[in-house]
Amino acid sequence: FPDSHGDMAASGRLLEGAERQAELLWERSRLDEQMVASFKTQVEQTLYDAHCVEQDYVRSLELTAPSRAAHMPTPFFEAKLRAMQAEAALLQEHIGRLDGALATTG
Repeated sequence: FPDSHGDMAASGRLLEGAERQAELLWERSRLDEQMVASFKTQVEQTLYDAHCVEQDYVRSLELTAPSRAAHMPTPFFEAKLRAMQAEAALLQEHIGRLDGALATTG
């Protein structure tokens, strides 16, 4: 007969190792989810701040500029605004990917 006691002991050690590994992976997953949630909050706050800055800028132009031409942003601001809009779109795309990744692991 094969040494069943030895096989059982080896199986028990293998099971304990697998359980420890599963616990470590679960903990890492939980920490990753917390980091993603924190990052998502920061990105949303940044997008909100950028939107507020844009609105404040437009509002300040409306209050200080007597003519329609004065409402037009400078080329520098237009370029900055386009860059921020592109960054915002990219961040939204990344948030969607992160949400999708979390949905598949949850």
